[in-house]
Amino acid sequence: MNTHDANEADELEQVGQLHSLRLALKEKEEECSDLQRELAAFAHSVSHDLRAPLNHIVGFVSLLKDSLGDSLGEEEASYIDTILESSDQLRSQIQALLEYSRLNQAEMYHIEIEFDILVKEAIEQVERSRPHCQVDWHIDAMPLVFGDPTMLRQLLLCLFDNAVKYTRSAEQPRVDMVRLSCEEPGFALFAVKDNGIGFAPAQEKQIFYVFQRLHHIEEKDGLGMGLAKVQRYVHRHGGRIWAHGEPEEGASFYFTLPLYQGEDG
Repeated sequence: MNTHDANEADELEQVGQLHSLRLALKEKEEECSDLQRELAAFAHSVSHDLRAPLNHIVGFVSLLKDSLGDSLGEEEASYIDTILESSDQLRSQIQALLEYSRLNQAEMYHIEIEFDILVKEAIEQVERSRPHCQVDWHIDAMPLVFGDPTMLRQLLLCLFDNAVKYTRSAEQPRVDMVRLSCEEPGFALFAVKDNGIGFAPAQEKQIFYVFQRLHHIEEKDGLGMGLAKVQRYVHRHGGRIWAHGEPEEGASFYFTLPLYQGEDG
C-alpha cells in the first residue's frame, strides 16, 4: 500500500470513529432525556399521591383540636400544634417538588436579554425581601445574553438570596457578580461570590441535590430547593454550573450562559 492509500485509509478510519462517537453520544443524550422524563413523572406522581393523605391528616387534626377545645391540656395542645406545623412544612416541600418536576416541561422563550438590567432588578428584589441585610454589592458590566428572561431572573434571585442569607453573620457582608473569561464559543462565564459561612469542598456537588441542606434547618431558612432549581435553569440553557467553598471563607458559584449573537466570549 502506498503512502496516499495509507493516508486515505487513516482518514476513512477516523471518519468512521467520529461517526461511531456521534452515534454513541446521541444514544446517551436520548437515554438522559428519557431518564429526566421518568424522574419528572415520578416526582409529579409522588407529589400528587402525597397531597391527599396529608390534607386528611391536617383536616382531621384541626377538627380534633376544635372539638376538644378548652379541655385540651397545654401539653396535648403543643402536640397538635407540632403536627400541624410539620404538616405545613411537608406541604411546602411537596409543592416545591412538584414545581421542580415541571421545570423540564416548562416552555422556554429565547430572546435577547440585557443581563445588566436583569441583575439590577434581582438585587433590588432581594433587598426588598431582606431589608435588614446590609450587603456591599460589587457587580461587573454584563453582556447581552440569549435565553428565557423568567428562568434567568429566578436563577439570579436564587443565587443572590442564597448569598445574602449566608453572609448575615459576616462583619461586612459582600456579594460580587463577575464576568470571567470563557473558553466555550458562544457562551459567557459568570461567578457569584460571597464572604459568608461557606461550605466544605467535599460538598461542592452535593449542594445542588434536591432538598439538600448544608446547614441545620433551624439555623437557615428555605426548603433546600433553590440551588437544585438554579442548576436546572442553567442546564436548560445549555450551560454548566459548579461551586467552590471553604468553611467560614465564603462560597462561589460559577455558571455559563449563551451570549446573544454578536457578543464575544
